[in-house]
Amino acid sequence: MTQISSSDAPTTSALTIDTPSGRVKGVARPDGTGAFLGLRYARADRFAPAGPEAPWDGERDASRHGPICPQAPGLLESTMGAALPPMDEDCLSLGGCVPPSAVGGSATPRPVLVRINGGADVNGSGSTPWYGGSSLASRGDV
Repeated sequence: MTQISSSDAPTTSALTIDTPSGRVKGVARPDGTGAFLGLRYARADRFAPAGPEAPWDGERDASRHGPICPQAPGLLESTMGAALPPMDEDCLSLGGCVPPSAVGGSATPRPVLVRINGGADVNGSGSTPWYGGSSLASRGDV
């Protein structure tokens, strides 16, 4: 089971979780939610099947989104004014938000909502700002 812990520091403090692969450090956001970003879930060589992420020692930084898959800038990004994030073929990572009650260290199980970006590797990504999960995490306790 993944455990979330934090200190009684302000909401800009770091959060840590233990995952099956190792410990990661996310961030507490000003709105009271927490974020764990750029969490690598697999590795794959070009056109090869994905394999599991190898366990690591120590603590990995989870305060920034990982790279998105290579793509041309989309019309939606241009219209909404989003900067195109870094791209790389090594893009098998995900991000997650936790509600304020979990930031405080509550071990109460909660539902997990998963959103998979469509876009057909043509446009968009889970790190696009308007797809962030903090609003849902704070209002829906997921």
